[in-house]
Amino acid sequence: MSTVANIIEGFQSGLPNKVNIARVHRAVRMISKRLFYHQSSLVKGALAVSVSADASSASLPSDYWGMLSWPYIVGLTTRLQQLPDLETRLAYTDDSQPLYFDVKGQTIYLYPGTSSNIVIGGDYWAMPTAITALTDTMPFNELFDEAVKEALINSQPDETGKRNPQEGIIMEAIVNKAVDEIAPYRDKKSPARAEDNLNYDDYRWR
Repeated sequence: MSTVANIIEGFQSGLPNKVNIARVHRAVRMISKRLFYHQSSLVKGALAVSVSADASSASLPSDYWGMLSWPYIVGLTTRLQQLPDLETRLAYTDDSQPLYFDVKGQTIYLYPGTSSNIVIGGDYWAMPTAITALTDTMPFNELFDEAVKEALINSQPDETGKRNPQEGIIMEAIVNKAVDEIAPYRDKKSPARAEDNLNYDDYRWR
């Protein structure tokens, strides 16, 4: 797996490592947001939040960026439903088996609260780990390393070290193009399979 150092060594910028690390971090965040736009599996995380008995809330993972689909109680076959309104929330005063959920910030709230220890499962959009050091591993399995290098090369500060006012625009254009060329095909799903027991006579043109 490549590191931040491998990215920076790919070109001569003459800038302090601290500056280049911050620029790599910015490019990675742009890539993550574009992957989020494509609903790519590269920015998905698996939810496993423990909730203690007689509790009605729990903290979500620190990298939580948003719920991909409605969560569920591990071991049950139905998903929790999003809380529809205040009246529904107020209707539950005793702990039992949660039916609804609501997310505020980095906390998930359950209605009613749970009367037993449970684990909330599901899929969520995961925020990338911050890039802070040369030894940090580049995310996304090296799929976008070249795009990050290109983004850094084409948006470098001038000879005096003054930041390029077009840095954000240039970076975004380069990384978006790279993500748009890969993400839709990497996560492409197979077509839905027809049931084997279909009676095709029912679908004849009349």
